[in-house]
Amino acid sequence: MSAMAPVSVSPPPDLLTIWQAGFLLGCSPTVVRRLVRAGTLPASRLPGTNGPYVVRRDDVVAFAQERQGGAQ
Repeated sequence: MSAMAPVSVSPPPDLLTIWQAGFLLGCSPTVVRRLVRAGTLPASRLPGTNGPYVVRRDDVVAFAQERQGGAQ
């Protein structure tokens, strides 16, 4: 049996990594993780051991709009 090459799992285009969400929100990935853990920003995990968090693009946009609206 031949060895299998490692497979990289990327989120679908409508899902963002913590880094991508942070970039769009103008904050660090650490802040996004805190928002996720607090339940402020909904997220899921990709399959696998310690799968990374992913957030829906729509949720990030809605969060940004709410945050912007609260600052006005």
